Amino acid sequence: MKMMKKNRTSRNSPTPTVSSFLLRLEVVNPKPVDRRKPKSNSELQISNFSIFAPDSRIMGYTEWPVVELTVNGEKLRIEQDNSSFEVGTSVWRGSLVLVRWLDRCVREKTGSAPELQGKRGIEVGAGCGAAGLGAALLGLNVLLTDIQAVMGALKRNVKRNVAATALANAGKGGCSAGKVKTAQLSWGNAKQTAAVKPPFEIVIAADVVYVDSIVMPLINCLSDVSDAQTSILLAYQLRDPDADALFWRLLPDFFSIQKVDRSEFDPEDQNAETDIFILKKK
Repeated sequence: MKMMKKNRTSRNSPTPTVSSFLLRLEVVNPKPVDRRKPKSNSELQISNFSIFAPDSRIMGYTEWPVVELTVNGEKLRIEQDNSSFEVGTSVWRGSLVLVRWLDRCVREKTGSAPELQGKRGIEVGAGCGAAGLGAALLGLNVLLTDIQAVMGALKRNVKRNVAATALANAGKGGCSAGKVKTAQLSWGNAKQTAAVKPPFEIVIAADVVYVDSIVMPLINCLSDVSDAQTSILLAYQLRDPDADALFWRLLPDFFSIQKVDRSEFDPEDQNAETDIFILKKK
């Protein structure tokens, strides 16, 4: 068995509470689904229990707590908040897989990724901003959004990576990078949703299904920021069986679903547990 502690603050709930810190038990064998904020690069075995922190090779980390990601020939450095229990202040694998897929499609001029250059996009549940910043380096004008508790980490990453990459010259002649902005968006908040001025041409959602209570707010949010022409790019990894079952039961009522063939993925991600889907609003 394995023990872990994690904050499951919903992205439709603006502030964390004591009740959002949970203690869960999971079976170690078969290989557990990684859904905790990592604390170290090792797994400590204690009798029949284990305190798990994912290996850096599995999560794609290079220098803890900084995740480096090369996109369109430039290097993003995404800093995690190692002192926080918020799920949004860690970089989750789905965002990395999604960006590397987009980057490969653009570089090789192949694959099923939609055109990003010059398009207007939004990332919901952006967390540290890896997916949205990567998409911006590929030409997307993107608004990165999350709940209030995560905005500090998100804004710091945007500021530092914009200053250090071609994103600093977005909108200027000869620069193909897109513009990056941030905004607070709690799923289900009608005022905040209206303020971001939907619909968008591209919507990014990376590794955002982790507890069943957020499934309907997430689906409603995706619907609210899109129209029939919008391409919704969903990076998905099973994090919770109940949330997984509910999500895939409800999603087809609102969206058509296209699964991206893994042959399009970056070679290092073709055996990952993450899948990518392209959704279209019905």
